[in-house]
Amino acid sequence: IATVDTNGLVTGITQGTVTITATTNEGSFTDYTTVTIIFDGSVDDSDNDFEIDFKIYPNPTNSSNNIYITGLNEDSYTVMLFDIIGKLINKENIKFKNKIGEFNIKNLKTGIYIITVGNLNSLYSTKLIVK
Repeated sequence: IATVDTNGLVTGITQGTVTITATTNEGSFTDYTTVTIIFDGSVDDSDNDFEIDFKIYPNPTNSSNNIYITGLNEDSYTVMLFDIIGKLINKENIKFKNKIGEFNIKNLKTGIYIITVGNLNSLYSTKLIVK
């Protein structure tokens, strides 16, 4: 449903409610908060004069190979793979070459996953189907 980075930034992945637990390093204090992620389905991109052709292939795929991510600038991106309920399955930092990044999906079970690709300037998500 959401991820929390080392700086405490919460990023919504899918709709739902999640309880986030924070504990001090020495374990002397723990606190909880509940976060609800709601997507209203609307996006206002009227200020953007560019179009990104972000794609992953093959999709659908099987779990015995890699997938390729295309359409992004040559840069380093963090790629995160979540199962359908929002649990982080894999996270890798990938350097894109010739606008293509390669991500290992070996040993994934059949199902639907969410791939999120991002850096400091942008964040993209799409569905991945593993047969």
